[in-house]
Amino acid sequence: PQPLLHMVQDDPLRVRAEVELHDAAHVCTQQNAAIAADAFPNASIRGQVTSVSPVVTSRRNPAATADAGGKDVVQVVLDLQHNGPKLPIGLPVTVHFEACPSKT
Repeated sequence: PQPLLHMVQDDPLRVRAEVELHDAAHVCTQQNAAIAADAFPNASIRGQVTSVSPVVTSRRNPAATADAGGKDVVQVVLDLQHNGPKLPIGLPVTVHFEACPSKT
């Protein structure tokens, strides 16, 4: 008999966050975060910062500027834990960053 195969995503799921400049100094690599999605109100989604861009860019969604502070942001990438819910690509989320780990 032929084995039943399924395609699976092998690379980590990621969130790309836009962090306002006044908050950028409080974000660092290996920082843990909680990710919330209005579409999944009961989901517990955990992530960890893998990169913080050294470049200031304009917000990708100009409409979000009205709700947020400014138009200039720093791009931050977080890897999601694999045990979280399956989220659709492009889903808007809110990231709540924990304190940066102590630097030794």
